[in-house]
Amino acid sequence: MATFDQFRPVYAARPGLLQRLGARIDGWADRRATARALGKLTTRELDDLGLTRADIDAIAAGRRPATRVY
Repeated sequence: MATFDQFRPVYAARPGLLQRLGARIDGWADRRATARALGKLTTRELDDLGLTRADIDAIAAGRRPATRVY
């Protein structure tokens, strides 16, 4: 599986309006890239990771996916 690195600027301790806006946009872009990358995986690959397609949105948002009972 391919990986990629994204370097983000470090923001000041008390960021201004534009810095906060930039940080929000960066977070949104990261979540979208994560969802896109997971969406490209096959169902088999997701199963190998212990995920389902329904888990992708939660993972991208940084939340824990719902617990499944087997």
